[in-house]
Amino acid sequence: MVSKDSKKIFKFLGYDYDRLSEGFETIEDIYDYVLTSKYYTSNIFKIENLTKVNRGRDVRRKSYMDFLTYIEDKKEKNIKYDNDSVIDIKFNTFNVIKNTFDECELDVRLNEINYSLVRTKLIKSKFNGKRLMEKYEITGKDIGISINKFKKYIEVVYNINFDDFIITYDLDYIYGSFENANNIK
Repeated sequence: MVSKDSKKIFKFLGYDYDRLSEGFETIEDIYDYVLTSKYYTSNIFKIENLTKVNRGRDVRRKSYMDFLTYIEDKKEKNIKYDNDSVIDIKFNTFNVIKNTFDECELDVRLNEINYSLVRTKLIKSKFNGKRLMEKYEITGKDIGISINKFKKYIEVVYNINFDDFIITYDLDYIYGSFENANNIK
């Protein structure tokens, strides 16, 4: 959550909040409103520039496809749109958001997200089904059964959350405990 202040958000995006409050009579009024943003460029809406998921969804949306037709002949702002410019825009936008919406503590939130991602990556690299298959030749449903048994074992014997156990201990200790939990000699 960056902000709950609608006026501040719309100002940041370059929209006239009062115009929004008046409402719109037609879909074309909404399209014209979209074009007023200082960040508007038709390139970001083009089907070929969307992710696969968005592309698949948006081609089925009549109003989206009508919007693409509507903007075809509109005067274009000269905003470069390629991978490098997108990276620059995202970086600059991050700094503008951080400075405009200081109440969101964006640096802290992003560090929390990054920490969570790195923590998850570490856990998966230390203990995963592929390692179990290679080390113990466990396959199919037996992997899930042995992992569940191990998780219960960790919580009962060590009285610690499974993820914390994996983070805390080295590989030899983790797999030794796995062997104990699953009676593997």
